[in-house]
Amino acid sequence: MPEINSPTHPAWRENAPAHGYEFTVGASYALPEYPFMAPPELTSHAVVRHAIVIVGGGITGLTLACSLARLGVQAVLLDEDNTVGVKGASSRGICYTQKSLEIFHRLGIYERIAKKGIQWSVGRTFAGRDEIYSFDLREQSNFNLSTQPPFINIQQFYIEGFLVERIHELGHVDIRWKSRVTALQQNNEFAALTVQTPAGSYHIEADHVIDATGCTTPFHAWCGATVHTKRGDDRWCIADVRFSKHPPVERHTWIEAPFNENRAVWQHLMADNVWRIDYQMAPNADPSYVSREDVVRERLTHQFGPDAQVDIVWVGPYAYRSQWVDQMRVGRVFFMGDTAKVVSPFG
Repeated sequence: MPEINSPTHPAWRENAPAHGYEFTVGASYALPEYPFMAPPELTSHAVVRHAIVIVGGGITGLTLACSLARLGVQAVLLDEDNTVGVKGASSRGICYTQKSLEIFHRLGIYERIAKKGIQWSVGRTFAGRDEIYSFDLREQSNFNLSTQPPFINIQQFYIEGFLVERIHELGHVDIRWKSRVTALQQNNEFAALTVQTPAGSYHIEADHVIDATGCTTPFHAWCGATVHTKRGDDRWCIADVRFSKHPPVERHTWIEAPFNENRAVWQHLMADNVWRIDYQMAPNADPSYVSREDVVRERLTHQFGPDAQVDIVWVGPYAYRSQWVDQMRVGRVFFMGDTAKVVSPFG
């Protein structure tokens, strides 16, 4: 099927970034943009009650929406942006396990993920120049019970885009872009949401609200949810790069990397021949300095040699954090994905 740049078949390409993220460099990614369609409530002024309203069009909200569409369940999905991924940022998730791939298979997008992504099963761990541990998941019997591979690496925005297209194919779910929820009220029977759009605000009601807006969600405060947050000391510089050298398609981990002042490094290949390399920072490091392009290039030269031709796609800092709620449901609102629990670096 041809890939064209439309709401149902967007094409991704690289472009100059336009974002507000600090300390980031690189060509970045241009993401598909979906059109804002004024909902009927803006002209009718009627308050419509829906069985399910999903707030947040990231991978969690879109996966739920696609699951409901597959079952023929009507729902509305509200997202404050008009694209997938995060504008000007790197891919958030890149590594998808066999269980996740089985879910995507049921939803009808696995073949596209497998075609675009990178399959791997071998991991190696190094201390300095010495390999101290390795594994091959294909040799473990529990991974042979599925038709999906142990892992596929692919940028998260590709999966989100595939989910959007699949939802359009299935119907039943109304995706409303550029729709920011600005207020919530609820009682024992329903929840009422205020939605802000480029064409004005309107009100919508729902029997159930699924909050999939992420760890900075306003729903925690609106619902009076108890949230626990723990920030770790670990900070990393993420480098998404292409280069002329091609290491093995394996996950490589250094617990002491000589090319990173004996701190940890993770190395993965993603789609489009882009490598994700995570460099652990020193405790007192300045993220603005560590993420500078000349500093990143010097670090890459130490790792891959002076003859490696490097194309920096994106670079930026990342800090570990954990966050969780005491209750996954408060009244008519359910917390899902990062809204409910975050465990860095696993999501």
